[in-house]
Amino acid sequence: MTTPEPSAPAPGRRYAAAAALVVLFALGLRAFHAADRDAIWRDEGQDIAIVDGAGSLGELWATLAVEGAPPLHYVAEYAVVRAFGHGIGARRALSVAWGTLAVAAVIALGRFAFGPTCGLLAGLLAATSPFLVYYSGEIRSYALAALLGALHALALLRLLARPGPGRAAAWGAAAALLAYTHYFAFHVVAVAGVAALATLRRRGLVPCAIAGGVFLALYAPWLPTFVGQLGQDLTPWAQPDPLLRRAFLVFKLPFGEDGQFLAALGLVLAWCRTRRGPFQALLALGLAAGVLAWVVQLFKGPYNPRYLMPMAVVLLPPACDYWARRLDASRGRALLPWAAVVLLVALQWTETPRWLRPASGAAEAARIVEAEGRPGDLVWVHPATMGSSFFHHYGGDLPAVTPPYDGRHVRIDWARYMHDQTPERAEAQIARLRDHLRGGGRVWLVALGERRVPAAWAFDPRTAPQRDRAPMLLAGAIFRRRVMQVLHEEGVDDAFWSWPLHRFHEPVTLTRFRPRGPDEPFVRPEAHAR
Repeated sequence: MTTPEPSAPAPGRRYAAAAALVVLFALGLRAFHAADRDAIWRDEGQDIAIVDGAGSLGELWATLAVEGAPPLHYVAEYAVVRAFGHGIGARRALSVAWGTLAVAAVIALGRFAFGPTCGLLAGLLAATSPFLVYYSGEIRSYALAALLGALHALALLRLLARPGPGRAAAWGAAAALLAYTHYFAFHVVAVAGVAALATLRRRGLVPCAIAGGVFLALYAPWLPTFVGQLGQDLTPWAQPDPLLRRAFLVFKLPFGEDGQFLAALGLVLAWCRTRRGPFQALLALGLAAGVLAWVVQLFKGPYNPRYLMPMAVVLLPPACDYWARRLDASRGRALLPWAAVVLLVALQWTETPRWLRPASGAAEAARIVEAEGRPGDLVWVHPATMGSSFFHHYGGDLPAVTPPYDGRHVRIDWARYMHDQTPERAEAQIARLRDHLRGGGRVWLVALGERRVPAAWAFDPRTAPQRDRAPMLLAGAIFRRRVMQVLHEEGVDDAFWSWPLHRFHEPVTLTRFRPRGPDEPFVRPEAHAR
């Protein structure tokens, strides 16, 4: 039995104008926030290094095979960079465009599933969500994942409403594009396939076969690379969470820490009053796919919450369904649904200090080192991934070391990184540090984290149980412990200035070590901060 086609009358001028205003508001908010972000953080630096380091699409393809990421976002950024230059503005503009189109897609999804009022309310919440605003300005793939997550859900609902070869092919193409953007798409696509078969039953076999064929045909060029990447664990620092906490993340991300419970209440009220197919399908794409991701982490390893972007965005329309129907029933005169919508928007912005603060302290650290550094100093960046953001902003000529590499190795080759985590390599780096200090040189340490050095570099025994899953972490902890021993031996453990740069999404601690003996007075770094 097919799902009835949701009632979605042709939009009138008022509705089209209202939808356009929501989209323009979303564009303005995202453009304003992106224009205020002149600094990049380490993931963005890695992204930039991957694209700029590729001389052709073939080289980009080969690099991504090691990086562990699907290619669609990088190919789009590659085209933008070749057309508009290598600046930060063009890259952020691409993410702003994806994020703005995602709001339009949420409006279309909500309108098709539950009617025009729900579409506008869901689009408004998507436009004002600090989580979505932040990632619409980041040089990463998450804004594109939000757009394709909404389009994939819309394609699925259209197929469930009226099965046909064309709609099945469109669903398969949307699923392939989403999988080309982020690998968590496979959780969403798997749940979507089960939902399609459960809803259409025997009539769904042919459409699902068509969709599967289109998906495989489009994804075939990347499939061998994807299979080769399955053994990689690129988030060894992530910690597993209980199921309930992970399940609520899909509410927390678009609605905020405080708004998630009101959004869940709206879903419960709508569930009690309706069993419509679109509601159940979107709930499955959001919640069931999130649960599936949690189950997979038990075997594959923990994941970053932002990976849930394709699941979180599809929960916006069903969370607004109940309030939208109350508004339609009262012709917009009921106060309770208006109050709920206003409260949802207000509660979203309790997350503003977290999401909308500057990206990284690496840019400020680079400015301080440029101003305070002198000939003979050595710049030390740790961990290696910090080099991608620090060296993007650093314009000085001091010799630099980014363990485990010598020089400004901005892009991290993970296979080489793991290969170089050897005692011999670590001792060679430490010997260079010791020789530099004994020669009277100073060392600038740019370290990720909020704790003061050397306390932040003390050996953490909690890392040891993770060595089987993430030997990189254990090797890094041992390396840091050896560095602290050398600093103590050379008498610099109590001869340093440490300056925290913590008002950032990515906090950084800048430390200047000096050898034994007198040293000139240190100019306080805040005098050079922007």
